[in-house]
Amino acid sequence: MSTKVPGKEAELIAFVEAIIGGFKADPDIFKAPPYTYEHLASLIDTANISIDSVAQGKSLYEAAVETKNKDTQNLRDAAIEAADYAYKVAKRNKSILAKVGLTPRWEKKSAELPGQARTLIIAKQEIGKVIFKWKQPTAGGKVGAYIIQRKETETPPEDWKNLWTSMSKEAEINDQPENQSFDYRVRALNHTGIGAPSNTVTVKF
Repeated sequence: MSTKVPGKEAELIAFVEAIIGGFKADPDIFKAPPYTYEHLASLIDTANISIDSVAQGKSLYEAAVETKNKDTQNLRDAAIEAADYAYKVAKRNKSILAKVGLTPRWEKKSAELPGQARTLIIAKQEIGKVIFKWKQPTAGGKVGAYIIQRKETETPPEDWKNLWTSMSKEAEINDQPENQSFDYRVRALNHTGIGAPSNTVTVKF
């Protein structure tokens, strides 16, 4: 049975250093260690270099993210100010707004149906249970939720029934009848209505 060693890096290094110290202190007892003291020490040095490199990289990454967030916020503030200026100059003139890629903000956009949910797959299946995952639509209005629909495999298309509602792009369906075959599909919905159905997947329990 292999010895369990510490998982944390600092504790692992201390663990090996203790072994090195023991080997060195009693060479008459530890006559033929699998590694020399020098080799173990070099492994510690190499590990320390890698650990320091990761810490430095993390620090640089965090600084880069902070700079990116600051620069993006500056751009956002400037965009708001520039757009507000354009609206003020245009004085509700649509053709002037179009020159700078803007639309009248006093006109509400008509709500759109959500697009088609994509790539429905079976992520996991057990007795009486199945977990589905899918991708969000690439077009259409904003999705409010998803409806999982089911019908028996051999029944006609008009037999689809709503089975489950999910707020995310996955769903765990339990208590499904055994020794039966069902078709499943997903549809995105919002306050305007329901989008086109996804691909159909068949599950045999």
